[in-house]
Amino acid sequence: MMFAPSRAIAKASIRVLVAHLVKTLGSRTGVAVAVVTAVLALAGINLLVYGFSASNLGGIFTKNSPSGAAVSAARGVLVEAPGLTAAALGLVLLMFFPAESHISVSARVAGASRATVALGEFVPVLATVIFVAGGTALGSTLFVAQSASEPAIAFWGLQALVLVDVLAVLLVNQAAMILVRALRAPESVARIAGLLAGVGLIALFLANMLDSLLRAQTSWLSALTNVAWGGALPITVPTAGTTFAIAVVLLLLLLASLAIVPRARSTGGGSRLVSVALIGQPHRFVNFAVREAILALRHPVSQLSLVTAILLACLFVVGCRAGLVSLDLCAAGLAALFSTGVESAFGRMLPWAWVATQLRMSSRRLVFMQTFGSSLAGAILLVVGLAIASPIAATTTPVVPRALVLLDLFCTIAYLSGVVAPYDRTAPLGMMLTSVVAVVLDAGIYWLLGTILPAGGPAFVLCELLIAGALIAISIALVRPRLRRAV
Repeated sequence: MMFAPSRAIAKASIRVLVAHLVKTLGSRTGVAVAVVTAVLALAGINLLVYGFSASNLGGIFTKNSPSGAAVSAARGVLVEAPGLTAAALGLVLLMFFPAESHISVSARVAGASRATVALGEFVPVLATVIFVAGGTALGSTLFVAQSASEPAIAFWGLQALVLVDVLAVLLVNQAAMILVRALRAPESVARIAGLLAGVGLIALFLANMLDSLLRAQTSWLSALTNVAWGGALPITVPTAGTTFAIAVVLLLLLLASLAIVPRARSTGGGSRLVSVALIGQPHRFVNFAVREAILALRHPVSQLSLVTAILLACLFVVGCRAGLVSLDLCAAGLAALFSTGVESAFGRMLPWAWVATQLRMSSRRLVFMQTFGSSLAGAILLVVGLAIASPIAATTTPVVPRALVLLDLFCTIAYLSGVVAPYDRTAPLGMMLTSVVAVVLDAGIYWLLGTILPAGGPAFVLCELLIAGALIAISIALVRPRLRRAV
């Protein structure tokens, strides 16, 4: 039986994560504070979602709401949207985990099979993804469930549906990876193929949901749940229990798939999807920044981050061109997506921190070089995305400069998060926690500025620049002691 060794590997992964966080945050008290803060942030997101839904969508589920095909289609979308959103978030979180940790190497030396190692490493990752992705859907499922005749049963049935959606997308992701691994492709290519499959499935169902709204018809997912539940919501114990049973079956299939065509070799630094000759004479800021951009594109975590950001950005661009998403919302979404991956910049350079020390590189120069270099590809893709979404507006309005300022703000938030909790390949879960902190800060600061100031106005842009400058200053102050500790 491989479950006992897998459990030992899973425990070791969690211990390495705790040791990584203790080392990063200074003490176990700091870890406890960080965990409590993350839980409170997750609760705050759910409260915001519930409040927004109750204020703007409450009329759809009231007893006096109008009847008709359009209202029925809208209700179906609201029932299915939390699961698809959680599944998309699960894929985004999954891309931040390195393909292998140092624990897997030690386990293989100790005699554990590749399937055992894969299972042991994946269980903590899966638990974290389900907790975070499913936890973000609590507010929306609670809002929908309160309109049912049996709110408690409906709530747990809807939560089970969210779990089904997340596990189904992860299973499709894993199936695509198995197929590519069977073809002897590099691990980084397999993971990108898995992300393509998962995002493609989500995009297909999302497109069908939007089409059902426009045509006032029942979507594919709504039709399935109506048959399984005997109505629009699960209001009986058997229907909710059946949904949970389907989730358990999907979970078992997902765990069983880890033993099929396991990784043939350690991925190490990852295969080079981008190969560019490094610039010589790296004594100028531009040379260092371009070198950082190239190294970021060669890193497997950054590759996965960029590919996933591009896939999700396509949804914003298509929605903007179809008139379903405003240009300002599209710009904000693209800025948030293309800032992902910056949080790993500081952690990636820690193994060669002695080089920066020997070159007597100042903290200010290092921070500016890394933030500029790691965000260079995102800035280019942001401009291209906005040009495709609305060519006329992108060239005749200040939407592109405003979006670049917002991207700068998000990148400084991500970089500071990576300085506080640096990326470490030996602790794969630590990267996800860093990314969650960055995403929560992005959303919180953007929402706070939008509440206080007119969105897109001069004062709004000025505040973004001031906050970005303050975050850069904090990063500069924290970098030097981190480098000394690493060396």
